[in-house]
Amino acid sequence: MTLTKGEAVEPQVGMMKDRSPKPNAPASIDEARFRQEAIGASLRRLFDEVVNEPVPDEFLSILRQADERTQNASVERRTAPDEAKE
Repeated sequence: MTLTKGEAVEPQVGMMKDRSPKPNAPASIDEARFRQEAIGASLRRLFDEVVNEPVPDEFLSILRQADERTQNASVERRTAPDEAKE
């Protein structure tokens, strides 16, 4: 479909109307920046809350077990006879 200047296209089923700010509206740009800053501040606050939550004991236990297995595997590799020399 080709449009000529000034023609409008009605949204079809499943499409949303474009509600984005118009390019010639500096106030809208300032509004958008303000919203982005507010969203960013909210996301940082939420992230900080999540980071500062205590880690559940069950998860710490799983991490300890994984560390032990990794250390044991590392020790076994160092103490195993070197088959490459044979």
